[in-house]
Amino acid sequence: MYPDWPRSREDLVPLPQCDGPKLNPFKFDGNPSIEFLDYLGEGLHAHVFKVRMDNQIYALKLFRFLYDDAWMGPPDYESTADPEDRELMSAFYDYSEPFNCECRAFGRLQEAGHEDLSIQAPGRMEMRSRFLGRDGRVPPIRGIVKEFGHAPEEEDVQPADFRKILHDIPLFQQLGIFYLDVAARQIVSGKFSDLSTAITVPHFVITPELNPQLTPDMREALETETFRLTLDDYRTFDEVVDDWNQRHADQKGAVSVRAFPGGSGTPKLRTRVSRGQSAQDRVFTFIGT
Repeated sequence: MYPDWPRSREDLVPLPQCDGPKLNPFKFDGNPSIEFLDYLGEGLHAHVFKVRMDNQIYALKLFRFLYDDAWMGPPDYESTADPEDRELMSAFYDYSEPFNCECRAFGRLQEAGHEDLSIQAPGRMEMRSRFLGRDGRVPPIRGIVKEFGHAPEEEDVQPADFRKILHDIPLFQQLGIFYLDVAARQIVSGKFSDLSTAITVPHFVITPELNPQLTPDMREALETETFRLTLDDYRTFDEVVDDWNQRHADQKGAVSVRAFPGGSGTPKLRTRVSRGQSAQDRVFTFIGT
């Protein structure tokens, strides 16, 4: 489930070990040490530090070991799925666990030559101890090294920053990366910085070939879910603009950038009924040019 402690440099392989894009291990030019300079903050998935490595300043994101109901997986679509079934959950781990999500998204940006779009790079069972390594040790803490950038205060985000976000969303989606957790806090030095929820193809939601046991109804449900999630990037963008305007428009002026002309929100879902079939949702997506 998690990378084991390396015994040699040969064990430092690109992660995650599943089909699709991967992120290479950090290569130290000199002494392989990390100097922690400052604690920058935390989120649901990780802690972020300002560090010095190889005489350069980086942001180091160290990931938590989340309980598996925080992942996108079978319980989201099938109420009888048992999250304690390790064999079942391991099939989804590679595509849903936040560290893997971020590695795969950054890996896709690197292989496509679009690293400019993003900063590179109680009462519950303690997840880390569930998956011991070959020597009975808990897995090592996983982290991603990123360039160190400037994160403006929310009130200092400019209309140009919102235009940049809206410009970049379709670029990510064209690269097969969506469900971006769009927010003003995402922007560091004008780029997306947090991709720990991102879906990157191939992925079990958008690539039904990964599971040949899917029924036609399941495939249709996942196709609809794909459209919902891609559309959500734009819907969330408008919600972020609305929230910013409510908080700061009186002092900073209103932001007029919108994903959907005429106001925030998405077109309402419509229901279609085919002869002999129950009503099903139709979903519309946003086409960027």
